[in-house]
Amino acid sequence: MSYLFVQQKLPRRMIHGGMYDYGNITVVCHPDSKVRTTYAISPDDGRILVNGWKDFMEKEDTLRIGDTMLFMLYRGNAGVFLFAFYIRHLDVE
Repeated sequence: MSYLFVQQKLPRRMIHGGMYDYGNITVVCHPDSKVRTTYAISPDDGRILVNGWKDFMEKEDTLRIGDTMLFMLYRGNAGVFLFAFYIRHLDVE
């Protein structure tokens, strides 16, 4: 499977005020798909750029490009975590 991007850009409103401009981040969808990578906050538009997104997508076999995602960015004593949840499409009839 081929992926179109290696970074994920998240809006500025997701970023905690006390975060550094760059650092380590753990991306989690399921316990089996954790990826430790790096992030940087763009000086141009303030968005957070998460590197290693391709590595995450390769571990997460249920996600596909175009899936609806819900993200939660958490900064705590153990580091910065990005929890990624996919929202299944439900056919309502």
